[in-house]
Amino acid sequence: IGEVTGTVRNPGQSQCGYPTVAVAYYDAAGKVAAVSGNYLEAIAPGQEARFKLLTMNMPAQYDQVKIWAACREVDGQPAP
Repeated sequence: IGEVTGTVRNPGQSQCGYPTVAVAYYDAAGKVAAVSGNYLEAIAPGQEARFKLLTMNMPAQYDQVKIWAACREVDGQPAP
C-alpha cells in the first residue's frame, strides 16, 4: 500500500468547492503504474486542508510520483 500525505492551500479569493487531490506513480518507461485520488472538504480563501491518499495497487517499483490538486467548483460554479 502506498501512502502520500500533504497539505493543499487555496491561494485564491474564492471558495474552492470539491477540491480534488490525485497521485500517479510512473514506471521507468514513463507509463502510469498506479493512481489514487480523493475529494476534500471545501477550502475557503487563504485556508489549507490536509490530505492522505492510499494507493492499494501500488507497484513494486516506480520511477516517479506526481501529485495534483484542483477545484471542481469556485464559489458554487463549475471551475473553468
